[in-house]
Amino acid sequence: MHDLSRSLGHKGKQPKKEVVLPYGWKDLFRQENREGDFLHPDHSGRLLFHSGAAGSSRVKKVMNENLYRGENFSRSFYIQAVKALVVKPGDFFAEIPDSPGFRKPFLFLLTSGFILAALRTPFVPGGSIPMALIILINALAMPVVSTAIGYGIMFIAMKRKMSRQRLLAVYAYGSGVTYLISWLPLATWIGEPWKWVLIGIGLIRCFGLTRGQAAGVVAGSILVIILLYSFLSSLFGLFRA
Repeated sequence: MHDLSRSLGHKGKQPKKEVVLPYGWKDLFRQENREGDFLHPDHSGRLLFHSGAAGSSRVKKVMNENLYRGENFSRSFYIQAVKALVVKPGDFFAEIPDSPGFRKPFLFLLTSGFILAALRTPFVPGGSIPMALIILINALAMPVVSTAIGYGIMFIAMKRKMSRQRLLAVYAYGSGVTYLISWLPLATWIGEPWKWVLIGIGLIRCFGLTRGQAAGVVAGSILVIILLYSFLSSLFGLFRA
């Protein structure tokens, strides 16, 4: 009888399972005052939860709630961000805080830029390391230039002051995820429209713009970029002559 009760008690009490937290999750749980629910008492960053579907889903729920907060960048964040930008971009942009910092958006953009440069260079005639660097620099510079143009349009036309960090995050994430297909031949015809659609969604969800206002900012940004390219091309032509 004693053995039977011990056996039933053992079955009724699920063993706890230890999982190593991805980098940054410990701080996020602490910020949300959820540390006592999940973290190991020794504060090592290990995660404790009851094994089984219920415990796992509970942890995943909290992780998803906190995925885009904080400034820590990790491989897990990059993969989840790409997935969210493809499947539910509106929800992703809505989760970006008012002051996300520059580190995480920049590292996301840098990672995508490296992938673009590595995969696209072989398709460029005479592809080499200098060409890969040019592709990488262009991939990093264009979202920054586009952010400055978009900020100027919204400030002049709408008299609205935006969070520069949040605006840069919209352009960085919207551009970075499209780099993952832009290396394919002729994929620019898909990647460019997709990028601007994502940026438009980000402007709506992050800053409360209407669809018409977001479309106006996007159209104005594209027009200014085309004019800027034309000006620079003419300028380089004069120097070559």
